[in-house]
Amino acid sequence: MPPTFDLREILYYFEENAGKILIVIGITSFTIGLLFLSSLPSMISILGFFFGIIFTFTGILVHTETIVHNVSRADKVGAILIVISVVFFAGSFACFLVRDIGRVVVVVPFGFKLRSGENPRIFEVRIAEFGYPFLWLVKPLFLAALGSLIMGIILKHR
Repeated sequence: MPPTFDLREILYYFEENAGKILIVIGITSFTIGLLFLSSLPSMISILGFFFGIIFTFTGILVHTETIVHNVSRADKVGAILIVISVVFFAGSFACFLVRDIGRVVVVVPFGFKLRSGENPRIFEVRIAEFGYPFLWLVKPLFLAALGSLIMGIILKHR
């Protein structure tokens, strides 16, 4: 007789272990972000860090039952503010990671003696200067995250 699958049991399993599943997904996503990290982070790396931070901390909050089984309205608002602060922290970190090449500077070292017929371009050194196009967003997102975290904790423990 073939095995039967009861959808209720599967959903019950996911409901009971939601925090652990979110933590595993978050750590996996964060690891993917680390593996794709280079001098110019790719979008895979940035999204890996972003979703890794969100899923890991949301999983921890679900596992510790911080954002489930809320009783009062203040507890619910506090839990929502804590989750929003995690998203803002992850966004601030992702904005800090985004880099692009601002300009390339060509430097010719001084004092090289060229023999007749040599090309002087051989001695050129190209230096890439990186720019951070979203660096201006780091501070507002970080402050919004810090404010919502503090307000969420205050409302949770009222």
